[in-house]
Amino acid sequence: MRLLFILSASVLMIYINGCQTEPSETDKQIMKSLTEINQKLTVISKQTKEIKEELEASDTPLSNTQYYNSNTQKGPDIRRLKKIKLAKNASRKDVEEYIQKIVNASLNQNRYSPNDMQVSMLREVGSENVDLLLLYAEDYYVQCVVPDLVTEKDKSQILEALKVYPQLITCVVKNNWAKDAVEIIFEKLKYSRGGYLPNEWINVAVQLASPKEYDVLKEYFIHCNNPEMAYNALLLLENFDLKDAVDKAWDSQKHGGQPWATKQMAMIAAKFGHKDALKYLINAYFAERNQYAINQMQVSLYQLTGKTLSPKKMQEWYKENEANLVFDPETDSYTIKADEK
Repeated sequence: MRLLFILSASVLMIYINGCQTEPSETDKQIMKSLTEINQKLTVISKQTKEIKEELEASDTPLSNTQYYNSNTQKGPDIRRLKKIKLAKNASRKDVEEYIQKIVNASLNQNRYSPNDMQVSMLREVGSENVDLLLLYAEDYYVQCVVPDLVTEKDKSQILEALKVYPQLITCVVKNNWAKDAVEIIFEKLKYSRGGYLPNEWINVAVQLASPKEYDVLKEYFIHCNNPEMAYNALLLLENFDLKDAVDKAWDSQKHGGQPWATKQMAMIAAKFGHKDALKYLINAYFAERNQYAINQMQVSLYQLTGKTLSPKKMQEWYKENEANLVFDPETDSYTIKADEK
């Protein structure tokens, strides 16, 4: 843009010089205006350069209000992370400061991946500094790294930390410490009452469970926020009353569960003959806007009804046939009862 004004002024000068001996008052005013514009552009260009240099020198990542809206996914701040180095002969204090800097540099993210550079950076601290990593056990990248660094000497502190940070169950599984953690695992299940537990937790619990722990597993399933994962794990148990568990879980979830947990539970309960779960699922399918959830419900509704209909037509089909729908326990699906003549 600045070049355009300069060229325009030059062209104008050539035109003026070629057409008349002395520029008119109008020509003089135009030249004055162009000169002022060029001066302003020079100032703006300088200010822009200074702002850019200041941002590049800063350790602070750009705020969401500068370049991101609330819906933008923000991953690692590569520029800031590249400035964080671990000294060759780092002291324990140096190592802790290094970990802390990486953790702090990741605070403004809302997108995380095990392939992010923080993982390889944190691995540099080595197995001898697992205890320092555990000071930041709530951090996603620390949770990614610790399972690869722990050794037998770390077992007691990992089991202790597991009571507070259930994500460390991955360390327990990878190092075959599940039997050592059995009391912690079932104690956590007993008192979770809908609180967060990683999916791997219920899988490990099912592998360790004897019939005396079945009631704990059932109560967890009734109140958990991921009934689909829990249900799939419970399928592996022998002599577990799954129908009773599903009946009670659906009764609990349909009266105040989290929306997605209730949708998951409806897909399960409908397979056990709960017609109100089918109705809930069809209405949820009609209202859903998340494509992943829509796809899951489409598959479930096809298995339950044999229908592949749009949300609106599915709702219309149910209203038309609700009175005549009957559950077939042999196929875990619903059919339309023939009119009796």
